[in-house]
Amino acid sequence: MNKYIITLFCVLGQLAQGKVLIFTYAFNRPDFIEVQHNTLEALLEDEYELVVFSDAKSKGNAQSIKDTCERLGIKHIPIPQDIHKRAYLERWPGERLDAPAVRNVNAVMYSLYNYGFDHDDILVLFDSDLFLIKPLSFRKILQDYDIAAMQIGNGYVTYLWHGLCCLNMKTLPNIRTLNFNCGKIDGKPIDAGGHSYFYLRDNPDIKVHFFNYFHTVHFRCPSCATNDSLICNHNLDLLQSKGFDNIMIDFLQNAHNVECFHDASFLHYRGGTNWNHRTAGYHQRKTAAFKKLIAHALSTGQKKHT
Repeated sequence: MNKYIITLFCVLGQLAQGKVLIFTYAFNRPDFIEVQHNTLEALLEDEYELVVFSDAKSKGNAQSIKDTCERLGIKHIPIPQDIHKRAYLERWPGERLDAPAVRNVNAVMYSLYNYGFDHDDILVLFDSDLFLIKPLSFRKILQDYDIAAMQIGNGYVTYLWHGLCCLNMKTLPNIRTLNFNCGKIDGKPIDAGGHSYFYLRDNPDIKVHFFNYFHTVHFRCPSCATNDSLICNHNLDLLQSKGFDNIMIDFLQNAHNVECFHDASFLHYRGGTNWNHRTAGYHQRKTAAFKKLIAHALSTGQKKHT
């Protein structure tokens, strides 16, 4: 038996059987790992284990991710980078093997093929820039469901977003056929997660709960919407009418392109890896607003279990 297989079996045995298992995927931004860790510790009401799959390209990022995980006592599993140099998943003519969505789904499916599909309890897939900001229990969410996730629709198919997908591994049928690949369906392009459409289609009896959500674009005033402004400070009355407190209002007025799910229990920073090539100044402003919101969430959060 080769060294890799022995290591794989050892890690499988160490993963948290009987607990909520949370997989997240780090490419850069090791600071986000610490925020995920801190918010889960403060706000998640379930016994859980967080596992970071490192998909860093550079040695520097890989080392920073590893160091952060070791300091926080988080299990860390590197993604073999050779899977991105070949068609690890099915690809279509013209698709780039190094496209951000392709790299992302390669990492997600690697984690499932080698670890996640063998878990015997709840498994949660967490985007690298997704954060819990209110007290919550995944067990309660899945009490009457097999899957709880964000639903993506593009006009001809609907599918699961892998960035927030809660799977009850004890009840889901044919689980190894679940695939979050991107690419095409019937010749039409679909984003990361798109091929989960087939799992939903082929297993119509599974019970799925789709989270509600909102995006900052929903709250821009007419002028800022027309001009496609990065931020909007003219929407105070609208935000107050939605019941947001002052901390959330300040965040929504100063952080461009963010979204929240499940009654604002989860915050998605969006573009945290900077795949869309925003400026350093853009992320400095957005991160400053983000840190204020996280500090507030941590100060008000109470962990149910010790």
